[in-house]
Amino acid sequence: MALLLLSVTLAACEAGPSAPTADPTPQAPTTPQVPAPTVLEVTLTAGRTTLTAGETLPLVAAMRGTGAFDQTLRWTTSAEAVAAVDSQGRVTARSAGSATITATSVADPGKSARVTLTVTAAPPPAAPPPAAPAPAPTVTGVTVTPGSETLSVGGTLQLTATLSGTGAFDPSVKWTTSNGAVATVDAQGRLTARSAGSATITATSVADPSRSASATVTVKSTPAPAPTITGVTVTPSRAALTVGGTLTLTATVSGTGAFDQTVRWQTSNAAVATIDGGGVVRAVAAGTATLTAISSADPTRTAGVTLTVTAPPAPPTTPPTPGVFIPAVGAPVGSGDGSVTGTVYVTPSAQEIRMLELINEARTQGTVNGADVIRGSCVDGTFRPGTLKPLTYNGVSSHAARMHSVYMSVVRYEGHDETDRAAPSFYGATPGDRIARSYATYGKGVGYSGWGENVAAGYRTPEEVTVAWMKSSGHCQNMMRAGWTTMATGHHTSAPDAAAGRLGDSWTQIFN
Repeated sequence: MALLLLSVTLAACEAGPSAPTADPTPQAPTTPQVPAPTVLEVTLTAGRTTLTAGETLPLVAAMRGTGAFDQTLRWTTSAEAVAAVDSQGRVTARSAGSATITATSVADPGKSARVTLTVTAAPPPAAPPPAAPAPAPTVTGVTVTPGSETLSVGGTLQLTATLSGTGAFDPSVKWTTSNGAVATVDAQGRLTARSAGSATITATSVADPSRSASATVTVKSTPAPAPTITGVTVTPSRAALTVGGTLTLTATVSGTGAFDQTVRWQTSNAAVATIDGGGVVRAVAAGTATLTAISSADPTRTAGVTLTVTAPPAPPTTPPTPGVFIPAVGAPVGSGDGSVTGTVYVTPSAQEIRMLELINEARTQGTVNGADVIRGSCVDGTFRPGTLKPLTYNGVSSHAARMHSVYMSVVRYEGHDETDRAAPSFYGATPGDRIARSYATYGKGVGYSGWGENVAAGYRTPEEVTVAWMKSSGHCQNMMRAGWTTMATGHHTSAPDAAAGRLGDSWTQIFN
């Protein structure tokens, strides 16, 4: 509170009449003095000094001073982890311990007040009341749906068992049938009708076998469907043979019921091809014939295949030449001096004629022995069945082909060059040498412009080795090349013997 002090000056006077005085000089008014703002004191009041973790407590701070002093306070704590305080002095107890909370004047940090608080840990939560004991598991009933059903033989039905009870009872059941010949039931309640009659299907509680329920099923006979033929197919779908060749066709009959699957075969031109009851076709003469399988049960259901028969290949171009000398090729063959004298025939054997038939079928029809084994193109990216001319038998190159097949069997080798094996055969170590020697010896002035060679070992029939070659790009290209006009085959029979290193029959093809 500002105090205003006034001073009064008294002049001494003597007794007696007053002497006249002059009027005093007027004085200027005095301005009161305002004290400077000053914080004199900060006090802090806490309702209590002990808290439990998690509780909050507001602190009350008071300030005293003079003038228009700033009453803002800054709140701090000595242990934030124990007790935190916000800008309004509200304390939050966090964990057990003690902390000093201080309120400091912002205008005069030298003026502050503090209080020390003690925080105790929060008591553990009260344990929940004990749970009521669960009721004992008890099965009180079983129901099965549907309760009855009528099915035909072969029909199925899903049965459902529903259990009722108390507690955590086991809901599983065991399914049984009273007559397994009439109806069976699996562990999931799926019923299958087996034969005419009736059966009771029972679901029994696994937990309490005294609890069960049943369903009744009646099974009626289903008349067998009338036998019906729906179709006939014949394989292969196309075929080609050379006169004298044979082929077996297969007929497949489809239908419903217990239908008759037999067929009878007929040919549209017996002068070109015949067919027996087993589907074996024999080529009689050049031409075409349709071979048809007719259902025995339903003659309106048929299927056929068109067969093309071509004339046999032209006769060999070189007459038989007996007495050709064959030098040893690494091991004695039939003599003690390491050499063999034998006869090489250029008249084609049955195996070699068949090989020519198969190659010409592939070049003109795109099949081997009636089976479609050529897909797309294997020569120059342009080959299509029917675009190539058939080949004739080359009796000159057959010498080189046969000699190389003998060589492969004797030295147990499959390949083209003989230079890295035993001594080469009489006709030369390479395909080119062997073919040139054959033409020089037997060509009678006939020349050739190029050659190609395929070799194989271990195949027993011309069909087997031809199919294998067709499935190999390089071999297929040799057989399908448009520029060839002749072919020679050399076949040497040799029983396979793994212990002795023998591969089996050897085959050599030469194209010119």
